[in-house]
Amino acid sequence: MIKATGLRRCVGDLAVYRAFQDTFEVLIDEQLRKLTGAPGEWVVIPLNKRNPQGFYLLSADLEGQRRGREVLDAFLGPTTAALTSMRLSKLQQVDRDLETAGVAHLSYVKRVADHQKMVDRIRIAVSTIASKDARPRPTLVPHLYRLRDFRFALAQQNSTEANNALHDLQLSGQLSLENLRFLEVELHGRLGRWAELRRLHYFNELLITRRPRAINELLLEMIWQIDIANIGVDRPLSEIADEADLTSLFGAVIGSLDVPGTEPGRKVAAIAAANAGDEQRLTRILDAAGPSERDDLQRLLDRRETPAPTSPPAVGLYELHSQGQFTAVVQRYIEHPEPGTTMLAVDALLRMEDREYAPAVLAAVEGFHASNLLPQLTRGNRRDIEDLRALVDSTCSDWASWLHRVGAGPWPDAERILRASHEDWPDLETLTADEADQAAEDLLHASIVANADQVIASLDLLCLAAARTTSRPHLAQFSECVLEILKNQENISGPVRHAYLGLLDSILATGPTADRYESAIEGASTLWTLIAAPIAVDWGIDLVDLLVANPSPSPGTMISVISAVLGRIRDMPVDRLSLRQRTAVNHQAEHAGLPVVSATAPTTEPDTAWSTLANSEIGIYTLRPDAVDQFRDRLQRMQVPKSVTVTGNSDKVSTPILRALAGRADYMIVDTWHAAHAATNAIDEILPRDRQLLPEGRGVSAYIRVLESALSQHV
Repeated sequence: MIKATGLRRCVGDLAVYRAFQDTFEVLIDEQLRKLTGAPGEWVVIPLNKRNPQGFYLLSADLEGQRRGREVLDAFLGPTTAALTSMRLSKLQQVDRDLETAGVAHLSYVKRVADHQKMVDRIRIAVSTIASKDARPRPTLVPHLYRLRDFRFALAQQNSTEANNALHDLQLSGQLSLENLRFLEVELHGRLGRWAELRRLHYFNELLITRRPRAINELLLEMIWQIDIANIGVDRPLSEIADEADLTSLFGAVIGSLDVPGTEPGRKVAAIAAANAGDEQRLTRILDAAGPSERDDLQRLLDRRETPAPTSPPAVGLYELHSQGQFTAVVQRYIEHPEPGTTMLAVDALLRMEDREYAPAVLAAVEGFHASNLLPQLTRGNRRDIEDLRALVDSTCSDWASWLHRVGAGPWPDAERILRASHEDWPDLETLTADEADQAAEDLLHASIVANADQVIASLDLLCLAAARTTSRPHLAQFSECVLEILKNQENISGPVRHAYLGLLDSILATGPTADRYESAIEGASTLWTLIAAPIAVDWGIDLVDLLVANPSPSPGTMISVISAVLGRIRDMPVDRLSLRQRTAVNHQAEHAGLPVVSATAPTTEPDTAWSTLANSEIGIYTLRPDAVDQFRDRLQRMQVPKSVTVTGNSDKVSTPILRALAGRADYMIVDTWHAAHAATNAIDEILPRDRQLLPEGRGVSAYIRVLESALSQHV
């Protein structure tokens, strides 16, 4: 909430503006007098103590920036002024005063026309808007929110929410049949449901159509899990390739990714390349692998019966294309371009979504087209050429270039380009401090003005990128910007709330400064006040779990937030809370040194499920310290049968003890948020993913919740 008195002090002495002093006085007073503290408010005032001096659009939230920009862009126009998103700096006293006054976001109104013209238009804009109700925010089509929820749910391994989101997308009528099929492939692949993916009724059609890179990655992993790992790899590679039908059935999939981005995908590609005698591709695959993976690949390649030929037999482009050797098709075409094979090369390149070779192929296409040498083009050919041009035009080499492009103006392909390319980009931590600040400003501008729909559709990847930057102080502004976008989502669904907690957990785990800690958890507290209701109680409990589990540089602020969350939950009707939730609140209050009340209350139907735990063993795999002891303590408080056994394991590699636990436990909880990859792979070999209990949150409360869900299903 913007405080009028504090903001007035930030303005400074208006006498420096001389002839404009009276005009500015009226302009400022008119705006400050109408402030009510409601969300979405904004003011545009001069700041003579800030560098650069001039008018600034100020607001407490992103919605205020959006509304203010919409008005000022309409009244000023590009020939009068241009708005540039900026951030508050601790180095300027006026910025510290603005923050104290409740300002969180600002944009500099850079003058283009003469001063008098700009001032007159600002005055007209303020007077006009003050006499009318604020224009409502344009409502984005619901399917964008559900697409966002779908991707977040998959990242959180929340199969229920992901299935619900996909069902809503199918009913929306906004997506093509092909895109819905790709989403269903993504659903099964991200959740590790490889058998279900293979049994899709349109699977064979999927293999011959052109697919996004992300779908090809999942299909390659499926080939490894279902068609190779299941039949065993302790045999000659030619037998493996023949039995899995890698060439005739899966050739187009394997050829779509020269060097896959996942370890299982690289194994499949390596087997196919070795079987085809493609030593150059094998070298590229081995170069992309890490040391331990390279050893595994080399052991796999040692099963070749005879050394591969030094050069592949001479075959034509059409035969290479039919075999799925798309990289070879494109490389040979670039060396010897011919009009008759041009569209074949274009199709091969689009199947790979290869941005390295795209400019050279496009140059050859345009050269032949200008010389009228291309054969008569069909409608599909012309569409392919346009797709090729779009691929070249939208090429981004790193995060900074993508963020700059998405913040510059409308870009309908932004999300698609990000999803197809981000795995090949260097991490954001490679940016300099100035580049990181610019990246944050570009993202903020895109989320408010330029490409809000593209930012919403890309939020899962933005959260993932931000989580990797939390340990870098110079990138703090970027992660905080993503947190702010999450908090200001119009539809704060369950997956969005959990994504917020995931990013917050990453920030707290780095040991932030007191200022950053307070800013982060106070933002979470603000979000809690917006969503506090029985349906969101688990989110509040997970938030407290995070605060208790991480060291706090500001204990007073932490206790204040915990007290506010738990107090609001306790004010809710007791019959709306389960035994698990009531027990969690008291357990957390005790750890925080707050008053504890009785957890007894009328038993609800789900609570009866806990009695079925009698004589059961619960296995927990986690690298989080004290998690198993806290879980055991929480169960005892819920008075579960004393015959229940809780066994924890924190091995970082596959061990006989871990494998034995996964094999015998009645309920196996696997904390994938705090785990070692080698250990979880060992569990997967013993126990299929659909029989593991995967917590959606990152605290002990999430362990209890996923166990309760499993028990309720059994009941």
